[in-house]
Amino acid sequence: MYFAIFVIIDFYAEKKYDILYNTINTPFDAAVVFFSDFETHNTIDDESLRRLSLAIVLYKQHAINNIIFCGGWRPSINISGSKLMATMAEEMGVDRSHIYYETHSRDTVQNWKEAEKIIVVKNFKKIILLSSPFHLMRIKKIVTIHDDIDVTYGSYSKRSIIPPKGYFDNFCDYNYNMTSIISYYLLPTGLYQYIVTNLRN
Repeated sequence: MYFAIFVIIDFYAEKKYDILYNTINTPFDAAVVFFSDFETHNTIDDESLRRLSLAIVLYKQHAINNIIFCGGWRPSINISGSKLMATMAEEMGVDRSHIYYETHSRDTVQNWKEAEKIIVVKNFKKIILLSSPFHLMRIKKIVTIHDDIDVTYGSYSKRSIIPPKGYFDNFCDYNYNMTSIISYYLLPTGLYQYIVTNLRN
């Protein structure tokens, strides 16, 4: 039963959020790219690379004008995943003046709060959030977005993104995000933040 639910949600989420299958008539002011995790202490993992790759494709198609990277602050080793992604984006051809990042957030809720500060300061109105399909489902459940910001949710096709996303990685992504949603709603806020802080310190 659990596996059947996963297959159904996987099919639904990919069809719903695959942004490259949609026609974008008016460019987004900015894309918010959520950091996933590190491969080593100074390199991003494959999931972060998929999200970055998607942003680069959209930028080069002139579907987005700016890119905001958020997440991945690890104070114990003084490194920021979002900053690493920003550096890679510039190396991949994105104009430096179109790149923004924050270096203070460690979980999805904080990611959005920090990205939103940049959005407000820059007066961006039309935004697309880029992440994995399962993570986007979680974002929609736990993130509060102000009415004056027009938000779209976008992701990739597992088969066409670089690097491709294998079945096992996708199943792990599903389990991680479902566990995170349950923990967010069931645990007291203070305890939830304590766990996040210590796991990602």
